[in-house]
Amino acid sequence: KFKTPILSAALSSMGDVAEKPLIKVASGIKDSGSMMWLGIMPSEQFKEVVETGVPTVRIVKPYRDTQAMIKELKEAEEAGAIAVGTDIDFFYGAKRGDKPAAPKSMGPKSAEELKTLARVTKLPFILKGVLSVEDAEKALAIGAGGIVVSNHAGVVIDYAAHPLEVLPEIKKVIGNRMPIFVDSGFRRGSDVMKALALGADAVLVGWALVMGLAANGSQGVTEMVDILTAELQRIMSVTGCRRVSDIDSGILMSRHHFIGR
Repeated sequence: KFKTPILSAALSSMGDVAEKPLIKVASGIKDSGSMMWLGIMPSEQFKEVVETGVPTVRIVKPYRDTQAMIKELKEAEEAGAIAVGTDIDFFYGAKRGDKPAAPKSMGPKSAEELKTLARVTKLPFILKGVLSVEDAEKALAIGAGGIVVSNHAGVVIDYAAHPLEVLPEIKKVIGNRMPIFVDSGFRRGSDVMKALALGADAVLVGWALVMGLAANGSQGVTEMVDILTAELQRIMSVTGCRRVSDIDSGILMSRHHFIGR
């Protein structure tokens, strides 16, 4: 149970913002009553974050070397992670501008390999990068404990669908069988409200927390989560939603665009 459905997806590019940025973000997230998600990083650094007391999820990159992934998953479990997982859209790396990033160290994983990864840990195993009904069905088939609907902020495929465009279809497949998280470009409480209305259980934010960190350190991170939560609460009140569970697609208006001849 967390105080807010707004969660932290920490970014790797925070070194120029503050000293020991991850520790400061972790402290701020802990004080906000939320949880933290981390990706590629040294195991010792992950331990330092967990030792702050913030509930933490570790998402391991899909290395070509499956044994290296297993090693990181087990290290995260031993360090005290509350869940682990991997990115399924990062099999061939990503892009920095027009240049590929880390293509040689990454590699695709079969459904059987993903099942093996899910079995090596006692923790919930999360697939991040789900962006289609087929992805959601495979997540169920391998025994995943949760999914993140994400386009990886557009760094994997140019013009990929936004998570909100595919979220309703994915919700129909998943139902209430596992939690559905969503990320990629969420900046305001109104953004969070849309995601919750379309079927998400919680929303991951990254850049907004970096702005809070730059402005006021760990306290700025807490303040930013509080601001987003207050925005969400205000919209919930205006739309008659007393609880997060009351939020549904009925509060949204569908806009149809017509192209004239």
